[in-house]
Amino acid sequence: MHILIYCTSDQQNDDIVAFTKTFDLNATCVTFQEPKMGEGYHLLLDTLRENDIVVFYSLREVFTTTDPFLMFLRYCKSKEARIISIADEIDSEDKIFPLPSSVQWMKILCGLKTSVSKIYDDAQAETIGSDKKETILKKHRMVINLYSAGYSTKDILRLTGYKGKVSIYRILKRYGIDLQYPSMQRAINKDN
Repeated sequence: MHILIYCTSDQQNDDIVAFTKTFDLNATCVTFQEPKMGEGYHLLLDTLRENDIVVFYSLREVFTTTDPFLMFLRYCKSKEARIISIADEIDSEDKIFPLPSSVQWMKILCGLKTSVSKIYDDAQAETIGSDKKETILKKHRMVINLYSAGYSTKDILRLTGYKGKVSIYRILKRYGIDLQYPSMQRAINKDN
């Protein structure tokens, strides 16, 4: 068993090493330090073995989007590795921090973004309903509100997740929304 430390600064490394000395384990500490997630993180993944302990100073500082965070959680679960985050007071075995509250997990998860953008995340959160029908109605309402507020169809597509303009126009037509076309004037040929 190893204790794998992943940190972004010397100060964090010193704090984590002091913290891991309280574990009362005869384990080798291996430190991966870099300012942003990169080669050191991939080395950590390559080094991770069954029943290892991975210690972070802060999960939110390392994982800024949901995709790598979820991949890491699944990878650790498959290796039966323990995850500890000091600043977030998270211990996947509930030994050091016995009661990680829902509030702590929600702060971490809501602080993350999807790989698309925060605006998209917030827009998608508005379309969540209790069932599929309610979700569709909320999404339709969002299309109508965005269109009425003057957003371009390109922006509406990006925020709602629809793939084509036809979907947007179909929704607007279904609910009787007047389409606002730019005024077009054709030159009249008076020679005829």
